[in-house]
Amino acid sequence: MRLVFNELSLAFPTSSIENGKDLMKELLLLYRHFVNIGLHKNILIKNNFNGMLLCEDYPIEKWRNDNSVDIELRRLFAGFNDKAEFINEVDYMEEFVCEKGKSIGLLVAALTDSIALSFKSDVFWNDNFIKGKVISINYDNLVEELAEAMNASRKDNISQLIEIIHQKKDDEKCGILTGIELWERKEELFPYLVFCDSVENQITGIQVAYIKQVIKKLDILNQFFKSWSGEAFNKNELPNVDPESSETLTRFKKEHTFKLPDGRELVFSYHIRYTGNYEGRIFFFPDNITRKGIIGHVGGKLPTVSWVNPN
Repeated sequence: MRLVFNELSLAFPTSSIENGKDLMKELLLLYRHFVNIGLHKNILIKNNFNGMLLCEDYPIEKWRNDNSVDIELRRLFAGFNDKAEFINEVDYMEEFVCEKGKSIGLLVAALTDSIALSFKSDVFWNDNFIKGKVISINYDNLVEELAEAMNASRKDNISQLIEIIHQKKDDEKCGILTGIELWERKEELFPYLVFCDSVENQITGIQVAYIKQVIKKLDILNQFFKSWSGEAFNKNELPNVDPESSETLTRFKKEHTFKLPDGRELVFSYHIRYTGNYEGRIFFFPDNITRKGIIGHVGGKLPTVSWVNPN
């Protein structure tokens, strides 16, 4: 389980150097506590910390060289800073917007079930969950979805989130690390989904960065088809699901046709979206014969009348 720095919480400098020092101390002790209970040491960040201002004319770079600051805190920061990993913003097509503004850190936390680590710079950051919207573009239309990111700016947040943290850590013990493993365990993990043979190479070759997102979307589909009666399929009962237009399916019928394990060939229209450095799609077919979801494509967008060459 990862920590992601919430850059919006650095919306100060403070009124005094001492206040800045206090905020820095709280953040680092919180980070250490998370690491001690088993979270990943490498925090995800948007920008380098050193140039960030704690107070006017007192950037973090000055703080780390300030002899009045406890040496153990400065050593803790050295490890914290050296192990930080930069977020590659081009990997994310969406935006997370909350009351305080737009944040890539909160977006990553919301999409990857990570915890946003925040400075206690505003009471807004005291909550265990930061609520907002994830905004994306789908076929030139803005799509807004309610979302929330787990958040911590004080030790109370840890005690209130600890059950969720333990559950997610337990889940990660049997987590999928490679596309090959995901393919080998697909029947065990998704018993209400059927995978076309054409999907094997797509899943076994999937980039590690996308595995969790693909699993999350497949799980959403699996849970839906677990209780599906086989009656008329309603896309509104699932998040991020859209059909292709009839014009697209006529013009690009071949590209949207997949062979099922039982030999049937069907045109796939419905797809669920996931994020990445391309607009990921999982195409599925609601099969009222088996009452399962048939997966025909896991990867980039297929051609449409408004997106003829998606590759």
